Amino acid sequence: MFNDNRISTGRFNSFISPTNKTRFFLALAGIFCSKYISTETLENYYVNWKQASPFYAGNRIQTTKYTWFTFLPKNLFEQFHRLGNLYFFFLAVLNWFPQVEVFHREITMMPLIVVLLASMIKDAVEDYRKYQFDKMINSSKTRVYDK
Repeated sequence: MFNDNRISTGRFNSFISPTNKTRFFLALAGIFCSKYISTETLENYYVNWKQASPFYAGNRIQTTKYTWFTFLPKNLFEQFHRLGNLYFFFLAVLNWFPQVEVFHREITMMPLIVVLLASMIKDAVEDYRKYQFDKMINSSKTRVYDK
């Protein structure tokens, strides 16, 4: 005979009702997250309660690194963490001073611009593919099992 309320813990079996399970896990949450969860509202939350679902995060997947307005600053920040890009940027800045100028200003900036643009295009294409895959996964049909 199968009992849904039975939890096996090694040699010992304990019978816990679903409401006791909920209270137990909410009590644990109260211990570890006491500054985030008020103990007065703990009794108002129930597992699989339909009215509480708008307050919780959904199952939507997002693996993209950038959005359309954060792409440029985030990507430039990542690019200039590479030592080679920082070195060429330093040379380009030094070449703007007439006392230190070795080549024409534009020529010194060309390698840096080419490398940055190539990396940006690669990252943009890669992130767009992630976005398309996330969109496909998020719009796929799923089966929901309910008691």
